[in-house]
Amino acid sequence: MTGLVLWLFVAIGVWDVTRPPPADALSNTPLNQPSIWFGFAVFTAGIMLAWLWQIVVVRLATQAMDTRGSVRSAVASQRALAVSALLLGLAHTIAVFVGRWVDHIRNLMGDWILIDELVVILPALIGIAGVWWIQFAVERRLRDAAVFGALAGIEGRRINVVSAPRFVMSRAQQLFAFLMLPIGLVWSVREGTVFFGTPDWTELVIVLGMVVVLPVIMVRVAGTVPITKGELRDAIARVGLKQGARINDIRVWRREDGAMNAALVGTVPGLRAVLVTETLLEGLGEMELEAVVAHEVGHARRRHIPWMLGWIAGIVLCSSALDALAIRLGAPQEMQWAILIVSALIGIWGFGMVSRRCEWQADAFAAQHLSGMERGKARGGQIEFEAAGAMRRALGAVAAHAGMHRQRFDFRHGSIAERQRRLDALIGLDMQALPIDQTVRNWQIVIIGIVLIGFIGMFLITIAGGMP
Repeated sequence: MTGLVLWLFVAIGVWDVTRPPPADALSNTPLNQPSIWFGFAVFTAGIMLAWLWQIVVVRLATQAMDTRGSVRSAVASQRALAVSALLLGLAHTIAVFVGRWVDHIRNLMGDWILIDELVVILPALIGIAGVWWIQFAVERRLRDAAVFGALAGIEGRRINVVSAPRFVMSRAQQLFAFLMLPIGLVWSVREGTVFFGTPDWTELVIVLGMVVVLPVIMVRVAGTVPITKGELRDAIARVGLKQGARINDIRVWRREDGAMNAALVGTVPGLRAVLVTETLLEGLGEMELEAVVAHEVGHARRRHIPWMLGWIAGIVLCSSALDALAIRLGAPQEMQWAILIVSALIGIWGFGMVSRRCEWQADAFAAQHLSGMERGKARGGQIEFEAAGAMRRALGAVAAHAGMHRQRFDFRHGSIAERQRRLDALIGLDMQALPIDQTVRNWQIVIIGIVLIGFIGMFLITIAGGMP
């Protein structure tokens, strides 16, 4: 649902830039406008269709799981979530651009900083929560199977058994902490600077400051607790020290949905946090856990977060420059809409491409670490079989714990099967000259080029007096 939530905000931003002129503004009696009821109808239809689709898929999947023990059916229901997200996104898009949903909400309650935008996306968020609730029937069966396996001694790990409300709330908490919170704060800064009439440079300064301190807020909203001392903390910290990435904040990530996961939050040394879930700590062996931690350290050492932010910044700059040029040339409003929508789609597509390659590089970094690579020490050698295997086993354990098919595609991470295949291909290669490192460098060149083109375009249009 990550891509859907991103699109909810992008659609509002596109509407704000391309909305009809004030002469075409809505009346001050929005409830008498047919289009507001059109918006309600579109959202209702979109939510009902998404829920109905998921109900049908989940019903078929659970029947197949109960009668034949079909894992493929569970995978199909998980993939069906993409169709539900598409239906909700389509309803939001039609309501915003055809039903003028944003203007109606603002006429009803005023243009409050961020509040009106949250009300605009509320129907889609309700739809997401309902889809998760419906999908829980499949998740519960997968967890039941894991529990029976643990009781039979097949798997000696902790299994979290939760109810549907707790499952949905846990998913919502993670979505809010790691996606909606940063988007909302940046959005608030943008609207606040416009509302108070502060210089444009103050917006940049505030956003940069938020990039520094936001991780401190995020890890607390996500429901984490610090590991203050002990062998586990020392072992995780040693991985960071060995690779030259200082990590002072190591936390247990308590998730009600029982997910087996880890994450690195923050870009500034000293303010970074490594998060590991309880199920990850209890379900992995020592070497596999070290591989996962090294994977997260790899994100820091390869500066993946700044590069992904650079991609977003480059797309925004290029889109703004093209939009300003279109206005200067007197292009029709439909052209501006096309520029912004195409830019948003390219931005989302490219973000996924960059993110997945960063994951592949972090996997390779874990294999390099376990093969003896150490920051500041020149050491050649090859990727060892056991080093790649440890990361491979860790990925397999994560997929097995979640009841996830290894072929299931994830927008930001790709599939487990693809990542394992790439790890296998690393064995025996010179760990100082891995193909994925060159691939990521190529993408970094592309990002630098896009940012430069955007800066130059904005600069030329500005000095030509073409900015609206």
